[in-house]
Amino acid sequence: MFNNNNFYGEIEGKKIEDYIKDLDYSIDNVEDRINFVKDKLGIHKVNGIETADKIWEDVFTQKGEIKLNTKGIFYIEDLEKPLNYKEFIEWCNENDYIPEEYLYENDYEHKSSWREVGDTSHIKLHLNATDALYSESNVARTLETLASYILAKDKEVSENEEKIKTYNSRELFLRAIKEEATMKELTPNSESTEFAVFKMEKNYKKEIKDKVTAEDVKKYPEVKAYIDAYNINLAEYKALGKKESLTNEESERKYYLKKTLSSLKVDALDTKLAFERPIKWKQALKDNGCPNWDYLDLMDREHIKCLLQIPLNEDLQNDLACIRTDLESLIKRTKFTDRQKEVLDLWMRDIPLYDNKEKNIKGMPYYLGITGQRANELLNLAIDRIINTYIEELEDWYYLNINKGEYKKCSKCGEIKLVQRFQKNGNRYRGSCKECSRK
Repeated sequence: MFNNNNFYGEIEGKKIEDYIKDLDYSIDNVEDRINFVKDKLGIHKVNGIETADKIWEDVFTQKGEIKLNTKGIFYIEDLEKPLNYKEFIEWCNENDYIPEEYLYENDYEHKSSWREVGDTSHIKLHLNATDALYSESNVARTLETLASYILAKDKEVSENEEKIKTYNSRELFLRAIKEEATMKELTPNSESTEFAVFKMEKNYKKEIKDKVTAEDVKKYPEVKAYIDAYNINLAEYKALGKKESLTNEESERKYYLKKTLSSLKVDALDTKLAFERPIKWKQALKDNGCPNWDYLDLMDREHIKCLLQIPLNEDLQNDLACIRTDLESLIKRTKFTDRQKEVLDLWMRDIPLYDNKEKNIKGMPYYLGITGQRANELLNLAIDRIINTYIEELEDWYYLNINKGEYKKCSKCGEIKLVQRFQKNGNRYRGSCKECSRK
């Protein structure tokens, strides 16, 4: 049952949603969670090879067929006029060609003359413009939920493992170096396991290369002349390639044809560009209609809620992408409870807080076994922790760079912190910080 790249059917009495019901969150060992998920998926060995329930084999099996576009225009190199669909089929029958195979062999001119139809796959991996992304399907989200369930308890990474942070932005790299130098001054006895690496910027916006299309061949007779010459040379080159042995003269001819084919392609494209004269921008101008991000408030819970549901983007020349990247870095430096992590992870994947039975939309209550109100409370608590981390780091920056602050070393955790993070006992501050005192 295919529904905009979601699978709502049953295979051998099982639905996709059955695999994330009743997840045992009391399991606190990653290996046990892996075994639990394997049991859920029905993974077992057959002749030494692991297989899962039949639903996972059938749901990804791609079925479909290629058919000709009945409204297409078909060009035959030996004919003086283009053919419509009916005329093309008759010509193929007369010359003992299989129409689909002929088009694939002569694909240079005929890309608009065939199309993929009749897709009967449960999950469609080869999408067109009207299909939803696979990552948004209920199958992908189910697998992501199982993966998050395992990774929530993955503590195999050693605390002392060396961590490398790579920066594509020179500004972010210099900021990281400055922060590292400041931390070394504050905690000279500590040994950091992290170091920053600057990766030289590249032109990550790839150039959209021009090419000659079937429309160009119809539009410009001069371009068509080059393409006709290309097809004539291509036919001769293929004929020589089918021979078992070639004479010296034929080998030289084949080598010449290969170079000529490449040259004709370039000449056809140059001719097209000479007519169209496209503008080549050295650098695109900034969009004057872009939002004013000065109004963004990272101490506002609602602002952060909206930012969390924006996907990460590597385009560091985009203001929103940089803000979202900074927020992701802030989240990594924030401590959450396991339950808060799960709610935050689902929220970032656009899972709603509440179920909507009328629209058959499953929210956090379905995935986590809690009420929507409790999910909302946990999300707010997680966001408040992000805000607290942001405020603490902002305070550190202010008292290190603007107004010299007073610092004190915690007697329990050994970290050097602002005195504002210690409780007062009369006129003196306590030995342990507020965070250690709460623990």
